[in-house]
Amino acid sequence: MIKNKISKRIFTIHEIIDFSLILGALMSVCGTYWDIQYHIDVGRESFWINPHLLIYSGMLIILLGASLALWCARKLKSKQANQRLFNALIIIFLSVIIQLSGGPIDELWHRLFGLDVTIWSFPHLLLIFAGFSIKLSVIYFQRLYMHIAKLDKIKKFTSDEFKLELMFAIALVGLGILTAEYEYLRTIPFSQFVSIDLNNPWVYNLILSLEFVFMFTLAKLIIKTKWAATRIAIFYFILKAVMSYVLSTQISSPILPPLVIIPAILYDLIFEKTIKSVILT
Repeated sequence: MIKNKISKRIFTIHEIIDFSLILGALMSVCGTYWDIQYHIDVGRESFWINPHLLIYSGMLIILLGASLALWCARKLKSKQANQRLFNALIIIFLSVIIQLSGGPIDELWHRLFGLDVTIWSFPHLLLIFAGFSIKLSVIYFQRLYMHIAKLDKIKKFTSDEFKLELMFAIALVGLGILTAEYEYLRTIPFSQFVSIDLNNPWVYNLILSLEFVFMFTLAKLIIKTKWAATRIAIFYFILKAVMSYVLSTQISSPILPPLVIIPAILYDLIFEKTIKSVILT
């Protein structure tokens, strides 16, 4: 029996999105890190290299999942909550379309301007932020589903919250692609006049810190159970450590991820203390 008597249709849509979006997002971010390594070690032979196939296979899985979920959602009643659910699916679908369009744009960019020397080119940034938009959309969808199913009233760690926090970790990995070239000890030419040396750890740590503060704060605002930031940091570390290990078999490999678990614990403690102080006053 479906929890809290939510409709079978909404439950089906939710399960489709969970499976396809989490799997597709994982494939995309892993493929991107593999792609960066491939370009460092081999170069760019053609569009149809294995890392690209992994990335776009992940995108296609997300697209199919979002399309099927939209088809299932077309008969939802026009209640406010269900309409918001449908709107969340539309945002996911559009974000996937934008990210898929980044492939042809990237190919055209290479034909017009040659090979990229940085991940901070226009088509790459389009792909990164479209991918991040997908993950934020899924986070919103998952949180909205939990609200409709009244699962957000449960003050314990559930499978739905696990998937929500896992998507937060995947989003952090995806957002970290902005500084991925630092992890391969590369220098990013910001323009023809300025070059940003990401071998300088201060630059890398500053950007990464801003990413973590943003995502941890967002997580603490929408997740009601304690230690959410810590769990997200653990999931993030595991994902990055596994990727680093797998890619270490090649000539170049990304550095091990920063140990953000301890800062996340402090963040949880400080955030909880701050919230309690606000409530008491």
